[in-house]
Formats: sequence, C-alpha cells, structure tokens
Amino acid sequence: MNKIRVLVADDHTLVRLGVHQILSLEEDMMLVGEAANGEECLEKMKALSPDVTLIDANLPDMDGINALRRLKEIDGNAKAIILTFQDRLGCLYEASNSGADGYIVKDSNRDTLVQGIREVYEGGTYVHSSHYQGKEIELSTIRSDVSLLCGQRCESLTEREYEVLTLLADGFINRSIAEALYISEKTVKNHLSSIYRKIKVSGRVQAAIFAYRHNIRNLEYDH
Repeated sequence: MNKIRVLVADDHTLVRLGVHQILSLEEDMMLVGEAANGEECLEKMKALSPDVTLIDANLPDMDGINALRRLKEIDGNAKAIILTFQDRLGCLYEASNSGADGYIVKDSNRDTLVQGIREVYEGGTYVHSSHYQGKEIELSTIRSDVSLLCGQRCESLTEREYEVLTLLADGFINRSIAEALYISEKTVKNHLSSIYRKIKVSGRVQAAIFAYRHNIRNLEYDH
C-alpha cells in the first residue's frame, strides 16, 4: 500500500507531535517531515515532495497564506491544507484565494484531520470551519460570499481589504490594524484608499458607517 506522505509546518512542537501521533495510527499515512517556519517548510517541500502539506496560518517568519502562495508558485500541483486556531472568515477567504486545498481549525478532532488529508490527497477539497458548520462547501466558491455579506459594493473588495474594513469598524486605528494583520501602516493606508474608492465613501467615518449598516463588524477577529 502506498502511504500518503505528509509534511507539517507549525512553530508549536506539541502540534507537530500531535500530528505525528495521529498519522502513526493510520495505516495509509506517514509523516515524512516537520518544519517550524515558512522557509523551512518550503525547503522541506522541495526536498521531500510530500503528497499533502499541513501549514499553520501563523508561522513566525511568514504567515501561512504567504507560505502557501510560494509553495504553489514552486509546484502548482502541490496539495496543502491550512491549519488555524483563529477561525476567521478573512483567513478562510485568503486560503481559498491562495489555492489552498483544505482549511481545518486546530481544535478539530483527529477524524476531521484524517478525513481532510484523505480527501485532499484524492484530489478534493476539505473545509472544517464554524462558519460553514454542517454545510458542504467547495473552497473555490467561498470568495463569492463577500458580496453576500455586504452587497454588491463589497464584491470587488479583496479578502485583505475586507479584513481591514472589519477592523476599522471595530474601532482599530491604522497602527492597530497593521499589528493585527502583520502588515505595515503604509500598506494599511493603501488598503483604506482602495476600500474608500470601491465602496464609494470619502473617508474613515463614512467607511465605518457603511460597515455598521451592513453588519460587517459581526465577523470574529481576535484582538
């Protein structure tokens, strides 16, 4: 029997150990490598050619989404699942937009992880998120939900812009937004300029009012 070869990238030793223990109980799976950061993940991926790579959404040197994008640039056929503690719609949108084959919240049980790995290995996609509990959902369709959440004026917003708008509505100043999303204040300002133009408002106050009217601030962000 050919085993599913899995690489896990996570900066928490206990998480990597947990994945190793789970896979060791499955006859059709094996852990072929571990990485503690994004650069190491990319190096191991190139050296080991795993069937499925599990990537933590918050790696210390680069976020998991950027690591995923770079992995897909190296090998467009590489299969990857994003793992996250923070079950945020923004992260789910970005994972979808960046080519993730799966998205699993870390407090899921072992059967969820095993099922996700198998489905992704077989060419499918797998989502386990509180935002889609009890629903069958394809990752490729998640992007369209932005327009459903706040109407056509949000349809052209990127996932990152949607996150910025949500944090603005929650009262975050630019510096706090930058810290929450691990980006620079200059990048935040650029996103805000784009947001104002797309939703047709003249500034921060009107953008916040727009967000409240469309219930945007109800998304869950840890801050």
